[in-house]
Amino acid sequence: MTMEREGACGKPCLGCCAISPWCKDGMYLHAGMVEGEPGQIKTANPKCIGFAFQPTFGGGLTPTVNIMDRGDPQGHFRPLAKVEGPTCFGGCSELCFNSPFTVSTMASSQLEGELRTGDMASIVKRKPSDIGGVLRELATDSDLYSMEFNPQVMLAPQQKASMIASLLLTDYMFFERDGAMCSV
Repeated sequence: MTMEREGACGKPCLGCCAISPWCKDGMYLHAGMVEGEPGQIKTANPKCIGFAFQPTFGGGLTPTVNIMDRGDPQGHFRPLAKVEGPTCFGGCSELCFNSPFTVSTMASSQLEGELRTGDMASIVKRKPSDIGGVLRELATDSDLYSMEFNPQVMLAPQQKASMIASLLLTDYMFFERDGAMCSV
């Protein structure tokens, strides 16, 4: 798998508004090794199995990512899921609280709205469980996540791969700030 993500300037605050395409973060997931300039390949590659992007205004006060799937026999992309996180997260709260994200089934008419059903999967950014974890959290960008898929929802391996890649995108967008809590 190759995850393609254009380089972007760090956002001034967590979960800030994404008003135009130039402000929105996202990624494209390709089957196998793909070479080329990030941001130039995108959906033109027939091996692109899915992509994720921020909705307009980025979910407002809720970190949100829409996941699209190439599940159509003609190769068109369709909505698959919406990842929605907590309103309060990041900073030193990462030492004390888990940050839960819901992954909900999404229809075309729900690209901009809030869902929060969590019927497909759940993602949790885990708080440190011991002093070693606290030190790791303070001094590095290393984070611990768990992702659980709902066994009642029949997902293809490519769809699960798109959701896992969206977890990585969520980490890059909301928890990686080019440095740890304590940096030099």
